[in-house]
Amino acid sequence: SHLDVLGQQMLADSAASQVGLFIIGGEALSHSTIELWRRIQPTARLVNEYGPTETIVGCLFYEVPTGPAVSANVPIGRPIANARVYLLDGHGALVPFGAVGELYIGGAGVARGYLNR
Repeated sequence: SHLDVLGQQMLADSAASQVGLFIIGGEALSHSTIELWRRIQPTARLVNEYGPTETIVGCLFYEVPTGPAVSANVPIGRPIANARVYLLDGHGALVPFGAVGELYIGGAGVARGYLNR
């Protein structure tokens, strides 16, 4: 939402952006936000970053392709180095591709005090 407000202000001010890379995190990234920033800075790389409080900020990332959207949702991406991501069911078993589950993150970026919780 902050990125949307900033983008609208830049459009209103006719500000020329010289940004080459935006790393976006903190809330779900919408396609309308992507479209807004493509109008402001068409050549900038947009990276969606995800990381819950229990891990380092940005333990998953996804670089948004420059073409049209291929799905309704913007993915949170793949894990960074030293991080592992699992999608598990209510019994702690891996779920198959496309199934609903809970996201579990492991690796060096998990904060102390969360082991076995």
